[in-house]
Amino acid sequence: MKKGFTIIELLAVVIIMSLLILIILPNILNSVSNKREDVSDSAKKMIYDATDIYIKENSEIYPNTSESTYCIKLETLVNSGKLVEPIKDLKNDKEVPLSYYVKSSVNEYNQFDYELVEECEQTP
Repeated sequence: MKKGFTIIELLAVVIIMSLLILIILPNILNSVSNKREDVSDSAKKMIYDATDIYIKENSEIYPNTSESTYCIKLETLVNSGKLVEPIKDLKNDKEVPLSYYVKSSVNEYNQFDYELVEECEQTP
């Protein structure tokens, strides 16, 4: 009597493994994607915190007046020592261009709201 597996047994194992991979793979990919988004949010928070410090240190240039919008270039934050280049967006593994702006708007509670944008118009 020969020892080993028949083709039917091997085919059954391959089918079961394929089904398991089809069920598990999307969950793994979603987990990795969510982790990258968390890191990207962390990078944005770091940029926003650096902007907050920069604005507070330069309050005579950026007064906290209602309905004001300020545009601060990432290059300015790097040159002032608040950020270190390269600034990486780990969501897509690319560098964030230093030509981007942090749009800082004063909200109704006299606090700054931040947004990372490619172009920005400043209001006095």
